[in-house]
Parts: sequence; C-alpha cells; structure tokens
Amino acid sequence: STHDRGNNSSTAITLANEFFEKHGNSARQHKNMLLFLAADKLKLIELNKNVRRYKAWEMIYEEAEQRNLDTVQIKEANKSVKQAEADMKMKLSQVYSWIFSPYTNKTGDIRKVYWDIAEISCENEDNVEKAYERFKNDDNLINKWGAALLKMELNDLLWKDKDSIEIRQLWNYLTDYCYLPRLKNIDVLLETIKQGVSSNEYFAIAEGIENGHYLGLKFNKINTQPLMSNLLVKPEIAKQQLDIDKPKPTLNVNGENAVADSGNGSVVDDVPPISSTPPEPATPKHFSMDVILDSIRIHKEIDTYMQEVISHLLKLNGAEATIRLDVEISIPSGVSADIVNIVSENCRTLKVNNFYFED
Repeated sequence: STHDRGNNSSTAITLANEFFEKHGNSARQHKNMLLFLAADKLKLIELNKNVRRYKAWEMIYEEAEQRNLDTVQIKEANKSVKQAEADMKMKLSQVYSWIFSPYTNKTGDIRKVYWDIAEISCENEDNVEKAYERFKNDDNLINKWGAALLKMELNDLLWKDKDSIEIRQLWNYLTDYCYLPRLKNIDVLLETIKQGVSSNEYFAIAEGIENGHYLGLKFNKINTQPLMSNLLVKPEIAKQQLDIDKPKPTLNVNGENAVADSGNGSVVDDVPPISSTPPEPATPKHFSMDVILDSIRIHKEIDTYMQEVISHLLKLNGAEATIRLDVEISIPSGVSADIVNIVSENCRTLKVNNFYFED
C-alpha cells in the first residue's frame, strides 16, 4: 500500500485504519501506541525501476563467462552492479517518506479517527530515526513530559469525579485513548510522576487506600520511586489528610500552648495559637500570559493553550477576553518585492491594523 500527497483515502491510509481498528480478528487495544510509516506511490515506481536495473547488471556480471566478457567489461559490469545497488538502497530510503499519527477529538466524537500526516526526507536508511524525530517534534510522540501537563490531563477528564487514580489505570488510559498525549513508554510517565511528587503543586502518591484513608501517603517528597500499583492523589485531598494526621497542640490549665508530642518521641515547643477564623484570600480579577510559539507546531500549541488555559477562564461569569497575535520574523537574506506585496495585500484583506516591514 502507498500514499500520495493530498490523498486522504490512499491505500496506505485505508490499511492504517484497518490496523488501527483490528489486531488480527480481535479488536485493537492500546491504539494510542500506534504510529505508521508508509511508502510514496511515485517514489515506489522509481524504486522498481532501480531494482530492475540492479538485477539486470547483476545477471550480466554473474554470466560474464557465458557472455564472453573481457576483463575490462567484467570490471565495468561489477562497477555498475555496485552503483545500481547503492542507488537502489538510496531509493528504498526515499520511498518510505510518509508518517501517520492517529488522533481523536476529545471535545467531539472520540470514535472518529483523524490522521496527522507528514512527509520526511531520508537517503541513508535512517527512516526510523527520521520518523522518530518528526513524531517527537510534532508532539505526536513524547519522550519527556511535564508534571503540570499531566495534572491538566488528570483534572480535565481522568480523575474529574474521583480523588485518586491508580498508575496502572492511568497508563492504560494513555495507551488506549488517542485524545490523550502519546508517551514513548512507561518510563516517561513514571519519571513525570517522580518529578510531580517532589513538589506540592501537582499530586501526591500513596501505596493504597483503606477505609478512605490513604496509606503511605507522600507529598512534596524527592526521590520517590512510583510503582504501577501506587495511587496518584489530588493535592487538596493529600493536604487534608496530612493536616488531620499532624500531631495536635495541647493547652495547659491556663489556656496557653503547652509542649506537644510530635508523635515520634520528640517534643515541639512554642506551638503558635490556632486561629479559628482565617482571613479570606483576595481573589484575582485579571489574567494575562505571554508565550513564544513554535512556528512549526503553532496550530497544535494554540489549540493546547485554548483548551488547557484560556477555556477555563472564559467559562467564568462575566469573563471577557482580548487575544492578540504578536509576530516577529527575521529574514537575514531579505524579502523580495513580490513577497512584500503579497503579504501586505493579505494583511489588508484580513484587516490587520498594524503591520510593517523594516530594514
């Protein structure tokens, strides 16, 4: 099966859809671990020509005696075989130049599959390496994740109606559903969890739960090694339990703070008085952000910021947003007059109020 530019129903896409849905006669599991590399239709035709040329020269060289070739002709045939073989290998690398990444839209019909299609350029049998780099650069394969991004995914859907989630279940979600980020392997997730637990912002980790009480709860602890059977716990839930589990100060007969037992044989002096009515924190009334976008992944990045940041604020009562696009492009070689005219005319058509070129 092959793919050709602009054809979203190519034989390669059709076959990729079949592989996406089925594993043999069974329903496909772990769909979000699938990525595809496909051949280009026209380049495959050229490869077939190269293969025939190689086989022809190989046959001539092997039949040199029957063909009564002299020494010079044999050397020439051998040279042609090696050149045809090198050309064939280069063409083979060039043929497999299309990569497909399946994804679904979590805000729409998650059963409908879309394909992120990109073209790579290969010549030295490095297709897998080139495909890996392109998948990674396009955020279709993540080899290093952030705890903040993991927490956003958890808050958005995965533990929206519960206080914790087992790491094994989280990994199953990430490998099964194509509206979630596609991680390279389980180690990426475990390392992200390890980083997140070392802070008090993202989530805690527990060995288990018994009668609503988390066992072995760890929060803001460095060098925590997560296990698949561990639970990730919402930070606010972890803080509540840790506050309850803290040793309580005792008062002497005069109503003053007395020595409190820390619970491990030591004592704590000068326990500050407990305020029964903490002051209400002031609520912020304005938000702004400034971020540099990757020009290659700009569409995906804008969509991510809209979904994970801006949409939460726009849902608030009375929220009004002003969103601006600030673009700066440096062109050391200069911009030709025709490009200046095209860009300027397009800006005027799109009603861009402020644009200019300068030296």
